[in-house]
Amino acid sequence: MIEGVEIEVKLAVDDPDRIRGLVSQPDPHVLAGFTGSGPVREVDVLDRYLDTTDGALEAVLARARLRESRRGVEITFKRQGVEGEGGVTARVELEGAATPDLDPASWPESAARGELLTIIGDGALVETARLRQHRFVRDLIRGETRVELSLDRLEALDGEQVVATRWELEAELKAGRREDLAELANALGVQSGLSLAAESKRLFAMLAVNQARAAAAADHRST
Repeated sequence: MIEGVEIEVKLAVDDPDRIRGLVSQPDPHVLAGFTGSGPVREVDVLDRYLDTTDGALEAVLARARLRESRRGVEITFKRQGVEGEGGVTARVELEGAATPDLDPASWPESAARGELLTIIGDGALVETARLRQHRFVRDLIRGETRVELSLDRLEALDGEQVVATRWELEAELKAGRREDLAELANALGVQSGLSLAAESKRLFAMLAVNQARAAAAADHRST
């Protein structure tokens, strides 16, 4: 593992009940020899994606996200990833403490905050997408490699209103070899009800809100 780098694979889920069983009772025979480690954890988070009004982050293929959970608020800064075997993607990911305020000056200093400010300068941040996740999480191990496997129920939000839902399975390398994660990704990829995610969580939320608003406007015009 390299500090400041996220290595993961994301899969779209068509059969969440079946995949929940795979997470809660991992079978090494179908998971490339990985076994469960520790208890299942259930975590709720609210993700708010940010950019400037002129899209300064989008222009350089960077992302910023405020994540609110019971542990507090965290800013995450990411660069565009490079995809490899099994759909495993590696990207720069920096994290730091934050507040719900969209002004980075109100956040403690961190590498994530610093990278964000080098791009946006004095530009004001706005919220571009909002997503709530309920995560069903289990650690998997094989030798010295540890992977966090998470079945996520995604809720695209327009304000506080849920406008669309989707399920996704995420496997993130926490320790060990990237090659081991690729083997796990290949094993997951042949399971029924799983396929490589076609779009990011952020894009899912943005498109869902746009579609919901367009449908509401069409309904209003027809009445």
